Amino acid sequence: MFRKTLYIFLLIMLSYTSLISMTIVVTINPYYLILKDMVKDRARILLLIEPGKNPHLYSPTIEDVKNLMKGDLIVANGLNLETFISPELSKLKKKGLNVLYLSDFIPRGELMGEKDRPNPHIWMDPVFLYRYIVPAILKELKRIDPKNSDFYERNAIDLIERLKKFDRFCREKMEKMKCKSILTAHPSLVYFARRYGIKVTSLFSGHGKQVTVKETMNVIRSIRKGEICAIFSEKGINSKAMEVIASETGLEIGTLDPLGCEANGILELFEKNLKELIRFGG
Repeated sequence: MFRKTLYIFLLIMLSYTSLISMTIVVTINPYYLILKDMVKDRARILLLIEPGKNPHLYSPTIEDVKNLMKGDLIVANGLNLETFISPELSKLKKKGLNVLYLSDFIPRGELMGEKDRPNPHIWMDPVFLYRYIVPAILKELKRIDPKNSDFYERNAIDLIERLKKFDRFCREKMEKMKCKSILTAHPSLVYFARRYGIKVTSLFSGHGKQVTVKETMNVIRSIRKGEICAIFSEKGINSKAMEVIASETGLEIGTLDPLGCEANGILELFEKNLKELIRFGG
């Protein structure tokens, strides 16, 4: 009986491991959530930078470098988001490893920010995801693992349809939102805001930059004039300056989560942020 049970167990394990065709390493959680929907049990996905950690400031460990070396495919954002691991990614790409920078698939004319330093938070635009990013990932998956091409394509089509449905839903909700000018702690919402007609002012223009008293007072004056009507901190970003602004203006602070620290899927990431925007922006 024991031998029979062991034999069945080994068959199950062998059949399961045979489904796993490759290892994919992703730098940030939003792409982990996307890949999870696309590959399901056909690949092992390793997340390099945990959701609670800041990708702008993250420094790789020896274990991270080892994990990168395991990847049949490495999926990164680019645009200087993963600043501290960019040298490692460049080295691996030169050695012939498959490193996919998803920002390469966004038309230059659609990027925001300074010309030589565009805003890197491209995953926060659902249209970018279904128009450029998911198709780019799908093409690479099919190239590396052709025997599972149909499986990946079905999942990609399903994800694209769900993103399109959310896009339509979001447009309807944001059109009805009373507050059209908001303050955020960090410029992670700019692509989302542009897509859905919201003006965003960011308190911190860069990581490690301290907000001056003058800048804080200017924001407070804008709120008092009615030029800004809702304020949002962000998970992983120091909120002390926001607390001062809230205290001086009487506005409550919402909390955005662009990395999806508490999301189980990319759609849930968007839905939670939309809910928070509506909750505090009317």
